[in-house]
Amino acid sequence: MPTWPWWESQRLRYGLILIGVGLGGFALIATAILLGRHVEATPTELLTMTLSMGLAYTLYMIIAHVLYLLGLWLKTCSSPARSPPTAGPPG
Repeated sequence: MPTWPWWESQRLRYGLILIGVGLGGFALIATAILLGRHVEATPTELLTMTLSMGLAYTLYMIIAHVLYLLGLWLKTCSSPARSPPTAGPPG
């Protein structure tokens, strides 16, 4: 299978894993806040924290996909060039 179609076929799985990990992280943070006995933050501070985490996660997703494409580029650059077949006997 050529390189580009294989990488593109894996991109959806890669994106879904990133989304799942991000949502899991948010769920763990929310659980820690809800179960915490002494949360000394105002609703405005919690909203600011949530929005900043959302922005950081969005930037993380963008960087992760740029690095994903960098992997394809590195694979393409490191692969030996294939010469086209020649007609007739070798020699």
